Amino acid sequence: MDSFDVYAMVAELQDLVDGRIKKIYQRDDEIVFQIQKNGRNDLFIKSGKWIFIEQRQREWGEPPTFAMTLRKHLSNGKILSIEQHEFDRIVTMDVMKKEIFHVIIELFSDGNVILADEKWNIII
Repeated sequence: MDSFDVYAMVAELQDLVDGRIKKIYQRDDEIVFQIQKNGRNDLFIKSGKWIFIEQRQREWGEPPTFAMTLRKHLSNGKILSIEQHEFDRIVTMDVMKKEIFHVIIELFSDGNVILADEKWNIII
């Protein structure tokens, strides 16, 4: 994905704002956020490669430690915003639970998915 693709995708992702994160799964470097808003939507993220929404339900196995840590901090959290950072290939998603958490998604090179607290201190 280039910066223009990310810009277009972030515009589509605005439909998920105000939705609730229900579960988070992971398979290798692919992470799935199950989001409840007007039905269930699955937000797929492949580090460094792509991000997209799917409404088809899939079966997932037991999540590894990374996904479980994301669940601990984000499950039942409300999505406040989804934005592209400075027309870069970085997407930030702000989630409110007891405090605000920031999910930072890098869509370049090997990429990363990072969870930070409201002061932008990295949790994982």
